[in-house]
Amino acid sequence: KRINGMFSFVKFKMYEQQINGGEVETCEATANGIPYSSQNNAMKINMGIDIINAICKYVGITAPIIVDNAESVNEIIPTQSQLIKLVVSDKEWSVL
Repeated sequence: KRINGMFSFVKFKMYEQQINGGEVETCEATANGIPYSSQNNAMKINMGIDIINAICKYVGITAPIIVDNAESVNEIIPTQSQLIKLVVSDKEWSVL
């Protein structure tokens, strides 16, 4: 609960229940109960930013965040860090 309380919407599944009733340690990021590996690209980007936000807040710093394929995200979650968005363009280069 303490770890999951550090994030705005990402939750970590820390243990996996086995058929025999035992538990196996795991560390899997989820959003709405869905594992990171099964999320779409936009949610993966926002989950990553949520994790970066929590680490930055804990350590007391900000770090620039490079978001590749930024065109695939309609809404990026708020962050105190600088966002560098890389998008597909038909121009040789562009600045957003």
